[in-house]
Amino acid sequence: MFCQNCGTKNEEDAVFCESCGAKLEHDTVVVQENVQERPYGSGRKGSKLGRILLIEAVLFMIAGYALIMAGKGAFTAEQTAGRFFVYMVNGNWDEAYKLLDADESEFINAKMFARANEGGGLGAVSNYQIAEEGLQGDTLSAALGKTVAIEYRMKGAASNCTYEVTLNRQADKKYGLFDDWKIGTDDFIYADYQIVVPRGASVVLDDIALDSGYEKNGQGGYGTEMSCYVIPQIFLGSHTITVSMKDKEDVAEHFYVDAYSDTYQVGSMRWKEEVLETLSKTAVEYITRIYSSVLSGEDYSSVSGLFLSQADQAENCHRSYEDLTEYFGCDYPERFQILNIRFYDVNASAWPEEAQIELTVTYDMDYLWPDWWRGQMKQESYRGGEHTFFCNFTQENGNWVLTEFPDLELYF
Repeated sequence: MFCQNCGTKNEEDAVFCESCGAKLEHDTVVVQENVQERPYGSGRKGSKLGRILLIEAVLFMIAGYALIMAGKGAFTAEQTAGRFFVYMVNGNWDEAYKLLDADESEFINAKMFARANEGGGLGAVSNYQIAEEGLQGDTLSAALGKTVAIEYRMKGAASNCTYEVTLNRQADKKYGLFDDWKIGTDDFIYADYQIVVPRGASVVLDDIALDSGYEKNGQGGYGTEMSCYVIPQIFLGSHTITVSMKDKEDVAEHFYVDAYSDTYQVGSMRWKEEVLETLSKTAVEYITRIYSSVLSGEDYSSVSGLFLSQADQAENCHRSYEDLTEYFGCDYPERFQILNIRFYDVNASAWPEEAQIELTVTYDMDYLWPDWWRGQMKQESYRGGEHTFFCNFTQENGNWVLTEFPDLELYF
């Protein structure tokens, strides 16, 4: 597609010319005729060398002056803003990125700019113009930069929209002669964006694995259970993220960075189904072992390996074990004594985001109870009792252990 105004070749689906900004007419074919110029002075003989040099010098000065004036017009803040607007409308992200006043980094480059704007753009723009001085959307000038207002109209719309472009004047001149303008990035880049995930999780952001160089634990007050990664600069717009952790389901999604939120956070992750199945079986096994130890008169050391070894937690579990032993009468056989407990209809359910198993069981119990009138113990039974246990797990040295003592006091 060639521009009917200046002849510049554009992409076939471009809406505006990326050289002069004119709207492209797709049904019109521009044919440029080759005009063969005759060499200056052909046929003349005997011209004096001095006159030729003088004429050439004058022509050179005129051409130079014209070039400088054309350059001043082509490299103004308004023209730069207009080109940037056209690139954004046409979805030419590579050329638009070249005009940004940004330092390249792992997350700030042409590829990332295109990804952030994927599916974006300004939509179907019918026409536009750069607002003139003195009109609404006045060009605001300053020694270090300008804000240029571009009025445009969407296809089918009855009113104008305004697109403001902030530009920064560069310290170095373009070609040593003209002001060089770059697009300010306040509307395109977010600084110090935070990614917060559970401690131990790995993060891949826009296909880049975040290493320890991005990790700033302790920032933001997220505590020891969470990891905080800080991205020095990231484009506003669409991004992809994958958060992975051992035994957990991956969190993989698209999310949007905007100017009003400084953090993307994954508070918790779902356990894999196979892990929850293992924990359900482990919960039944551990509960059975604890009851068996209590009824056999064994001390806490026989089951201490089922619990977290951390000092305060171990002490609490030890005390709860002793309380359970007393509750079941094993320390006072003259009062009552549990003979056996049988569990059936065991139903286990898991909390996907917590290592917690809920066990609901039906149980039968045989026990000895004192017959005060006869002065002897008699055996009685309790059938069809129901109880619910909550077992909270964590991993220690590669093994699943209980973080606290479950409520094991059964009614009978």
